[in-house]
Amino acid sequence: GTDAIRFNYYSGFTSSTELALKAFDTWDEAVVAGIHRFNKGSYDIQLMGGWMEGDWVLGGGYAGNIKDSGFKGEVSYFLDSDDSDNALVASVTFDHAFKNSLYFMLSALYNQNGSNDSSIGEIFIGTQNAKNLYPYKTAIFSNLGYPVSPLFNVGFAIIYSPNKLHPLFLNPVLTYSVATNWDLDFVSQVVFQKDESYGSPGQFFFIRLKFSY
Repeated sequence: GTDAIRFNYYSGFTSSTELALKAFDTWDEAVVAGIHRFNKGSYDIQLMGGWMEGDWVLGGGYAGNIKDSGFKGEVSYFLDSDDSDNALVASVTFDHAFKNSLYFMLSALYNQNGSNDSSIGEIFIGTQNAKNLYPYKTAIFSNLGYPVSPLFNVGFAIIYSPNKLHPLFLNPVLTYSVATNWDLDFVSQVVFQKDESYGSPGQFFFIRLKFSY
């Protein structure tokens, strides 16, 4: 849903440079950015910079391995044009696929613009963007995935923020292939936080039938 123009230049087998410009009416609505990707040793590295709706942005990321486990990280710094709302966003991730097909991922996020005491409801009603990825200042994210059979997959995601309310988000997902190109998903989103006691103010359950073609 975005009117934009993008240029890609591939300077080698593992390197490229990309420039993008989103259509805008005023400079405060503009998004103009560039990214350069290259490989160094066993790591893929990217460097980026640009202007995003009133902020200068500088950042980078990497993806590689520590033995048989994946090791990735990203960092972005947003410099407000009037120096009133600067923000640092950074994450680091480890993941591993075991021989029995169990997939495990653990990630940590630092979000300078996040809160330490917002209600867990901000996960559903808050406005997140690249400058403010999550309602809280810090978060730990873990994800497990396992194919019980060729037709049945199980996934479970957890997000926890170590702050005043101890907000916790649980997201189990069951996927069953009922026929060729047809999947039946059961998805749950359950949240917890500490008020007078530690309880769950919201539980959401969904069933989805999906056809792929």
